[in-house]
Amino acid sequence: MRGRDLVLLLALAALWSSSFLFIKVALAELTPALIVLGRLAFGSLTLLASIPLLQRMAPELLPEGGGRGILDGIRVRRGPLLFLGAFNAVLPFAAIAWGENFISSGAASIFNSTVPLFTALLVLALPFFPEEKPNALAIAGLLLGFVGVGVLVTGDPEGGGAASRTAQALGGGAVLLGALSYAVGNVYARRRLKGTAVLVSAVGQNAAGILVLLPLVFVSGLPEELPSFGVMGALFGLGAGGRGSRT
Repeated sequence: MRGRDLVLLLALAALWSSSFLFIKVALAELTPALIVLGRLAFGSLTLLASIPLLQRMAPELLPEGGGRGILDGIRVRRGPLLFLGAFNAVLPFAAIAWGENFISSGAASIFNSTVPLFTALLVLALPFFPEEKPNALAIAGLLLGFVGVGVLVTGDPEGGGAASRTAQALGGGAVLLGALSYAVGNVYARRRLKGTAVLVSAVGQNAAGILVLLPLVFVSGLPEELPSFGVMGALFGLGAGGRGSRT
């Protein structure tokens, strides 16, 4: 791996891992539904603003026709993108944000590390990928991964009584649900969006997620006051860094 690639990888890891801290900051003033809406909105704006730059530096991420091609691609694949907007954006984002009401951002990041484990488990278990043959080594690796997550979580210094343990179980269970939803989205995208330009998938998922979420936001109610600058900064970090950088 070249030095430049390593720096980019580390920067991306820092952006993604900071998402859990930003969620914790935003929870001080906003509901999980509003956090998800802000994350998707800022993520969409970041992706759209990056199109001219990507056309020059990474044209392979865009379909033919640039912005018009993205709209055409979304229209053609609106069904799969709507599914991914729900299961690869709204559900995991909301589950993780709700879970962080009960657990630390560090514990949430550990629970979320099961995403590749759940993805591998689904790929091996489902009949859609016959080229992926389960073997003893793969199964042992999955088991070891889940055990490792369990060890790290049980070592999280948030001990307490029965109420604390119940809260930990609720929060951890919610983040695990979000991780499983991410895995479902990953497997579905691999099967249904093969060959789709990255920007079509990313912009389409964000837009679909907003459509899915808007009714829930209006039902749950809007805040009486505008969020503080700190919370707006956290939402921007979630959207621009955590969501917009996933391309």
